[in-house]
Amino acid sequence: MSQKNTPGNAMLWDEILKAIVDAMPEQLFPLFKEVYGKEYPDGTPITLLATESSTYREAPNAPPGSRLSDIALL
Repeated sequence: MSQKNTPGNAMLWDEILKAIVDAMPEQLFPLFKEVYGKEYPDGTPITLLATESSTYREAPNAPPGSRLSDIALL
């Protein structure tokens, strides 16, 4: 029986990815290369950013709002 799509399994992989990003963000570079075809030189700095951002710039006439991200980095 496959557990691929169960909520508990999805949350486990989410926590694993967040732990990797927190402890070893440079391990995302192979993922970026595989998914986006983009390579970064060794030693490229990674800055973890706040996971909440404002949405007011997207629609200047709309009321202020915010967006939450699981992971945000520069």
